[in-house]
Amino acid sequence: MSLLKRFELWVLLILIGGGLFYVFNIQDASDEYGRAPITATDSDSSDEPEPPPRFSLRKTTITRDGDNFLAEIDLFWRIDRTQTPKLNSPGTRLLAAGDREIPTFFLPFQAPVQVPESGEVAITLRYWLSRDDIAGPLSLHIEKDIISVKTGEFDAEELPEKQSRSFTDNDWSTKA
Repeated sequence: MSLLKRFELWVLLILIGGGLFYVFNIQDASDEYGRAPITATDSDSSDEPEPPPRFSLRKTTITRDGDNFLAEIDLFWRIDRTQTPKLNSPGTRLLAAGDREIPTFFLPFQAPVQVPESGEVAITLRYWLSRDDIAGPLSLHIEKDIISVKTGEFDAEELPEKQSRSFTDNDWSTKA
């Protein structure tokens, strides 16, 4: 039996062709990152006041587990529907000294963050830190926004096993 006489093959070829046409021609430019494309009408006026930052650090809580630490970073997010960031890698990354990316920590049955249409929302991001990661500075990169999470010195030996410590700013040298 000739392969080109099979009805199933022609249906499959039509579906593949339609999918390729959609991917290369129909897909909107704003779908890639959830942003509206930049147009010529957008202007950078220095007369307008600078908007408040989209993200602000509320609290960082670290919990010791052996030689590792669970960092829970609580952020306050002012939602701007024109630019919705991705709250997971590669859109959001926690970087240690030397631009080393720290892996995220996730709980399998935890519900994702519910994002309202507008306003403000509190979100928590979790990361798994080693002793080397906690020794130096930490910065959270959410697309173009950079938030300093840790700047001060922190003695990991001061924190007992299975205990937590919270910091309301990025200077971890002071006890909270």
